[in-house]
Amino acid sequence: MIFFGDEIMNRFAAQYVPSDKGLINAMPVIRRRLKLQGALRPALLAAGVGVGLLTTLIETFLRNRLHLNVPPHTGSVVAIVLFALVLLLGVAPWARSRMARRFDQLLPPVPTRLQADETGFQLTDDHSFSRYEWSYVHGAAATREGVAIMVGYGALFVPSSAFSDTSERDAFIELVNRRSAGPLA
Repeated sequence: MIFFGDEIMNRFAAQYVPSDKGLINAMPVIRRRLKLQGALRPALLAAGVGVGLLTTLIETFLRNRLHLNVPPHTGSVVAIVLFALVLLLGVAPWARSRMARRFDQLLPPVPTRLQADETGFQLTDDHSFSRYEWSYVHGAAATREGVAIMVGYGALFVPSSAFSDTSERDAFIELVNRRSAGPLA
């Protein structure tokens, strides 16, 4: 049971402005919790083929054009390191940032009210109302920018601004995990 202050947290209510950036940055956590593979495997396969071709070109260039006596697989090591650095430090953060900006342009965030009780939780804003029974929820996880709630095969994101402090956020995560149906099998 969760003790928040002097009582057990069984209900929660908050108002916040949703963050597409927070949801997009929470994707790695969501993907791990929902055990989703997505397009990662085909992308890695294509990247492996691309790195193989690139290493061949680098080694050929170093040996034939520059007339360097390089050890075998030097091109492979250089290409793999460069590819990993570009992918991890440049492409992934850039793509997430671009996607978040595009989402905010298409659908500007509006204030949202979250309420959780014994039967489930609901989200309400100026345009919509959504109710989720606890049997449909598969848990919650903290991210750098808030809380990801796994619902069905998707997720909802609640930014840190919805909580007064980290102890309230942690109590909310515990509430969701205690009442939810549990992780996907």
